Amino acid sequence: MLAFTLTGILLLVLGLVLRVGKRVEILAGYKADEYEDKNGLANWAGNVMLVMGVLSFGAVFVSSWVADQKVGIVMGVFYLMVVMYGGAITLIAGSQKFKKK
Repeated sequence: MLAFTLTGILLLVLGLVLRVGKRVEILAGYKADEYEDKNGLANWAGNVMLVMGVLSFGAVFVSSWVADQKVGIVMGVFYLMVVMYGGAITLIAGSQKFKKK
């Protein structure tokens, strides 16, 4: 449960750093000369990270709904994997609109 909570907090902090601080340099593969709208990219990436952070707290609820603790943890990990992969795909696909054409 602690790992699920820490993952959510980490994603929320990263989302705020991107959205408010406009620190797109921390994104993997970011090159300033390839993107024309740095602020748009920061807003997009920050919003996606914030949503992923909020959704990742759902893993705590998913894992606590199941009576067997081991099965609950497995279900929580599966839920968190779906959120992370879905968020990563959304982030990558959406960031393409900010690239120079």
